Amino acid sequence: MAHRDRRRVGWLAARHADVHLVTAPPVPIRARDVSDSAVVNEIGPYHSIIANADVVTTTTGKVRGDSLNGIFEMRPAGGGNVIMSGNFRSKRVVP
Repeated sequence: MAHRDRRRVGWLAARHADVHLVTAPPVPIRARDVSDSAVVNEIGPYHSIIANADVVTTTTGKVRGDSLNGIFEMRPAGGGNVIMSGNFRSKRVVP
């Protein structure tokens, strides 16, 4: 099911957005809270092309076995209301 979701998101992104390669500075990622079963990261500030603003994104995920699943919220870098939010799912792979 996850594979199907990725294709749908890729199709939507390609259909509704102009894709450009950009050179951007590194984006800071800070681990705000880590335990044996959860992790909270703060990403940014960075310039979001989609939001057309400088933003900070917070992710909150639960670790279960070889998976990390959770939610994210994007807010203006200076503070304020949520611009975008959603879910993420990831699974550890062996190289």
